[in-house]
Amino acid sequence: MKIVTPLILMLGLVTSLFAVDLSTVNTELQFDKSAQYKEGDIIPARLQIWPVDDQEKKFNIKVGTYIDDAFYVADIVSQKRSENNADVVQIELLLVLVQVPKNEKLTIDLGEGKINVAHGIKATGTEVKQPALVMFNQESEGFGLGGAVWSMIVLGLIVLGLALFKLVLMYMVKTKQEREKEKFKKYWAEKFNNVEGRSDFEVVYGRKKEWLRLVKLQTPPLVEFFRVMEDVQYKKEWSEDDREIVKETFDNIRGIFN
Repeated sequence: MKIVTPLILMLGLVTSLFAVDLSTVNTELQFDKSAQYKEGDIIPARLQIWPVDDQEKKFNIKVGTYIDDAFYVADIVSQKRSENNADVVQIELLLVLVQVPKNEKLTIDLGEGKINVAHGIKATGTEVKQPALVMFNQESEGFGLGGAVWSMIVLGLIVLGLALFKLVLMYMVKTKQEREKEKFKKYWAEKFNNVEGRSDFEVVYGRKKEWLRLVKLQTPPLVEFFRVMEDVQYKKEWSEDDREIVKETFDNIRGIFN
């Protein structure tokens, strides 16, 4: 026990020596400034962190995690020092835009702590139709008794009734949305199971932002299918090799709704 305690202290000291004080660094998430992205797009991005004095320092950003609720980290392409400034760490990422960022800064986990990162992405969201709410006009015509107590009781009953009505309405809306989601998920599961020809693959790829929200993103198979489709979608005719590689990559995600 006397030996273990000093070892733990030494390990903590060594770890602190190689750690980066995140309160002293700057971060920026860079995208193609000329591009306009949509939800569901796979986007190359560059994360810059500076200043980082330790030239051997590597940040442990994990594939399969999220940057807030806006991006899904699909792949870490590379991590190196900037050619123009050795104190700048550049991490090339492949991200999936899950939803348009609501804030100017997002929170990213660098492996040894979370930090706010600025971004300047240009993106548009998917229009979601909200269920219409029916509002009832409550008008009091008097109760005839003229008593303050009775007025308070009736007012309390009205408030309670409205609260119960709202709860029931919220439950009905949520239940309907869940049924619609399951119905939509069943539709895409059947669609995926029956995909065979080029037109089927193009429909699935072209409407990806509709079904991306229904599944837990799987990488690299999902990203690989998107990459292959991006390469072949504008060809006038698909060769036998094209058909084979598209079918092979799609078979890896065919059961994504199961």
